[in-house]
Amino acid sequence: MEENTNEEITEETKINEILEEIKKDLSDNYYDNDDTVLKNLLEDVIADALSISNRKFKSDKVNQIEILSSNIKKAVKTIYIQRGTEDVKTSGEAGESKTYADSIEIMEKDIIRQNKRIMI
Repeated sequence: MEENTNEEITEETKINEILEEIKKDLSDNYYDNDDTVLKNLLEDVIADALSISNRKFKSDKVNQIEILSSNIKKAVKTIYIQRGTEDVKTSGEAGESKTYADSIEIMEKDIIRQNKRIMI
C-alpha cells in the first residue's frame, strides 16, 4: 500500500511541476484564480495524450507523462488561451479573420509524427 501512495505523490508532483511551467509560459495570459480550471484541463490533456500514445497502461506513468510533456504543455496552453471559442472553427471581425486549431488533433498528429506512440 505504501508503494502506491509514493507513486501517487510522484505523479502529483510531476503534474504540479508541469502546471507551474505552463503558468510561467502563459505569463500575463494566466489569471491567478484559474488554478482549478488549469489543473483540470491539464489532467484531461494528460489522459488524452496517454491514450493517444497507447501509454495509459504503462506502469511508469510519471515517465510516460515526462516523455509527452512538451505535447501536453503545448495543447494545454492553446486550449486555455482559446477558452470560450471551443466550438468555433473560424471567425471574422473588423476585417480580421481567425482560424482556431483543434489542439487535441494537433497533439495527436505531433505524437505520431514524433514517434511517441507505442505500437500494440
